[in-house]
Amino acid sequence: YNNKAGTQKQSSFIANAWRQESLHLEKPIPIRRSRGAFSHTCHHSMPGGNNQGRYGEAEELFRPFLEVIKSALGEAHPQTLTTMNNLALAVRGQGRYGEAEELFRQYLEATKSALGETHPSTLLYMSNLAAAVQDQGRYGEAEVLFRQLHRQCLEARKSALGEAHPNTLTSTMPG
Repeated sequence: YNNKAGTQKQSSFIANAWRQESLHLEKPIPIRRSRGAFSHTCHHSMPGGNNQGRYGEAEELFRPFLEVIKSALGEAHPQTLTTMNNLALAVRGQGRYGEAEELFRQYLEATKSALGETHPSTLLYMSNLAAAVQDQGRYGEAEVLFRQLHRQCLEARKSALGEAHPNTLTSTMPG
């Protein structure tokens, strides 16, 4: 997936699958062409993307799209994992924090398995999970998750940059 032609071909395949799948839905799913990555296009063309606040509409679009992308690319593909996270964000944006927490937990485990504990996407999804827990007023549990997140970020920086790198050292400083 690292070459440009492969990415364009993959994006075209997904867009076509999405269009075909939308024919079986009550409401067709709009596709917008863009020069950017397909995930960026999908995220920003959906009503909840780009901070438009239309989370209910975004959820209606993400759910069927997730099924299409799972069947096209598999459950462990980074694009599938991103779509899973976006669905959970749409649910959270509607104030359904318990349901969002369940989705974030499920997707976090899938991301850890597929990408590893210190991958940036894993860390982002862990942050989203902690925020959903915090939204429910479970501050102690959220703090534990945020501390775990901080430790994993620190380990990722140590691994990538070394222990003496300035960015690693500033990560160890309090507050």
